[in-house]
Amino acid sequence: MELIEESFGYSFNDSDVSLNELDVVFYEDSTTQELAAVRRGYKTDTAIPYTELGSLLLRINCHYYENLSADNLNGVGQNATAYLDRTIAHEMVHAVMAAKIKYFNYLPLFIQEGAAELVHGIDDHRRSQIAELAGNSSKLQTYLNLNSTLNDVYVYAAGFMFLRYLAKQAVST
Repeated sequence: MELIEESFGYSFNDSDVSLNELDVVFYEDSTTQELAAVRRGYKTDTAIPYTELGSLLLRINCHYYENLSADNLNGVGQNATAYLDRTIAHEMVHAVMAAKIKYFNYLPLFIQEGAAELVHGIDDHRRSQIAELAGNSSKLQTYLNLNSTLNDVYVYAAGFMFLRYLAKQAVST
């Protein structure tokens, strides 16, 4: 939460937060590539339509974090490639933004994912995609298109690059 507040100035404690609950569910599903996800306005114990609820659901797929070692500060399991700490940081960015921005889900995907990637620092994990996009302006432009419906690792890398560029420009001026 401190990373998010330092990065964006956003917090669940802000007066304009529209959602006031965060439910966390741990599940295991080997049939999906989803590591984790945040859903807005979701509650399993009520029949109230999701638009009327003041809650968020953070789902973490434990299939990708099996056999965690207490010695590994990043939360990497013995057979895993994903970092649990980064995954949670990434999803918490989505949760805070969903609580603060009324139409967060309508933002371009590269903005949604780029903001989350920027906070937890993905440049080491997505180095090859970043290098590929940096060397191919046409492909980068495809992923930074406001009307794009593409959703793969390049969306995350392109969003990170775009927001990192804006952040560096803001610091240099």
